Amino acid sequence: MLVLVSSVLSDTPKELLHRNENAKALEILKRLRGVTDFKNEFQEICTEIENDKEAEPLQGILHIHSRPKLVISTVAVVSLKLLRIGSLVFFGPLILKSLQFEVQVSYVVPLCAGLFGMICTVLSTYLVQLVGLRKSLMAASGTYDWVDAEYPRPSKALGGVYKLGLSIFMTIITNAITLPLMCWIKAPIFFTYATIALLVGCFIGICIPETRGIPEEDLTRLVWGEHWLWKRYKLDPPAL
Repeated sequence: MLVLVSSVLSDTPKELLHRNENAKALEILKRLRGVTDFKNEFQEICTEIENDKEAEPLQGILHIHSRPKLVISTVAVVSLKLLRIGSLVFFGPLILKSLQFEVQVSYVVPLCAGLFGMICTVLSTYLVQLVGLRKSLMAASGTYDWVDAEYPRPSKALGGVYKLGLSIFMTIITNAITLPLMCWIKAPIFFTYATIALLVGCFIGICIPETRGIPEEDLTRLVWGEHWLWKRYKLDPPAL
């Protein structure tokens, strides 16, 4: 299905401009906007691409301006993999069968755990609008992006690659160590997870600023610039 859909969709104007297909990009932008006055937007995209070519993505992601986003994203991915314990759901039938549970129960319990996680994800969508990002993360960490700050534009793709790579690495590690860890620690492993959850909750309460109801253009001044920890960093976008 994805292959069929991708075969009929056109590339974005920005992607076409990256390949120097200016005429086709102009045509696609005109079709998307449906208006005649779109040349200003086209020129803005061209200027943005020229600036991106001159920038260094690695320099942008390592810049002090990106430090809050980098630190928070790393903690978010690591804690998500540690607390969701997806490997327990994956190995759940084997674990329950080894504890002499019936075959039906050993497969139903992991299924219920997956459904419970899906329900929590749906509920958190409304929870974040009611109580704010930070309080919702206390109840369902990992469902939302922990921070609204963005990497500099040329570094967004590299930031996404870093986050995905770290997620895959943590998945491999947790799947490899979960069963040996359970056999070694046994029952106290639940206290281990509780301790990790407590530490993550403390990090969210101390280091994650509340951004609900604040316009995106005012985040740097009203949120990050006033935060006790992140205000010490230079939060103006770097000139790369």
